[in-house]
Amino acid sequence: MYYVVRRLTPTECERLQGFPDGWTDIGEWTDSKGKKRKTTDGNRYKALGNSFAVPVVRWLGERIERIMMIEAGNNYRKARMAAEVKAERAATELGVSITTLFSWERGDTKPNGDNICAMAKLYGVSADYLLGLDA
Repeated sequence: MYYVVRRLTPTECERLQGFPDGWTDIGEWTDSKGKKRKTTDGNRYKALGNSFAVPVVRWLGERIERIMMIEAGNNYRKARMAAEVKAERAATELGVSITTLFSWERGDTKPNGDNICAMAKLYGVSADYLLGLDA
């Protein structure tokens, strides 16, 4: 029994890495001696071998952002509880609904910078503490 193994094309490799078709094909170029050259498949494979897979990097970034949002949300809740501020009062003073406040505390959504500053002032903590930046 014989098997035939086919090498992936540079375009197939680009797709697997999450790049658009032709991403590594720089076309015709001139070398240092003035000779016109074309991009070889070998150079394209090399370029892809030295790159990060876009979907993987995106996936990692989304997971890191989610964890950071959850941790920040926990800090919002801890600071509110430590300051003995009821959720209803906090929502009113921040000018948001209680649903929005709880969404921040769960890490489902993010407050904007103004809201973070207002929370810090209301709870008597630093914005760095709320964001988990005061190591």
